[in-house]
Amino acid sequence: MSAQSNTDQKHSTFVLFLPLMFICLIFEIFRLPEVIAPYRPDLLSLVLIFFSVYDPKRINLEIAWLCGLLVDLMSGAPLGLNALSYALQIYLIVSQFRRFALFAKWQQLIIIGLVNFLGQVLGFWVGHIIGQTVYEVNFIGQTLTTGALWPAMAFFCAILCNSFSVAPAGEKKDD
Repeated sequence: MSAQSNTDQKHSTFVLFLPLMFICLIFEIFRLPEVIAPYRPDLLSLVLIFFSVYDPKRINLEIAWLCGLLVDLMSGAPLGLNALSYALQIYLIVSQFRRFALFAKWQQLIIIGLVNFLGQVLGFWVGHIIGQTVYEVNFIGQTLTTGALWPAMAFFCAILCNSFSVAPAGEKKDD
């Protein structure tokens, strides 16, 4: 038996990711007042981006696609629309911004805003092509609030990862 305490043991990223994902899914289906509904932040996108940068081996495009399918099923959106948007956002962050975690917070905020905007535009465009009858063209407010919430969400998730001793895949455990 090791002399280490259980607090030194590192846990999988999924220990923290799955509860946060379900909380974000619940926030996706909350009905908001008409005044603030256009400014609903995309919290699931922020959680996916944080964990895909923190642990890219476990949280990747497949997980983003599955989360998007869950959002599609819960919200009644055309199947695959949000999945495509989330997968695009994760792909852009992971492939084009390899040192994303090293950027200053204001640079990360701008990148998150642009990537989220591209995901929203892609969703609108695909929805228009497939003949979706409800056109929600006001995604600028959602993009701005999503980008503005990035520093707070990154700080919150980092504190949770530290508190729950979450380690990325491949990190050596102390023996």
